[in-house]
Amino acid sequence: MSREALATKTGFSRSFIHNLEWGNAANRPESIDKEDAIAICKALEIPIWELYPALALDVENLQKICSSLLTNVNIT
Repeated sequence: MSREALATKTGFSRSFIHNLEWGNAANRPESIDKEDAIAICKALEIPIWELYPALALDVENLQKICSSLLTNVNIT
């Protein structure tokens, strides 16, 4: 998916997506809001641990982490 298409699907700017993709300090993937991370995963049609592989490494806490990410977020 192109940056433009992802930006359109998520409502984010193309530069925001570019910064995430390249890990620029302004928008590092590990520092974005949970709502933004969920919007990106939803647009890409991937589970959250594909965007954040570290979540899959801690299997015991994965459910807790995902639950925390989904709290008060409308994912429909």
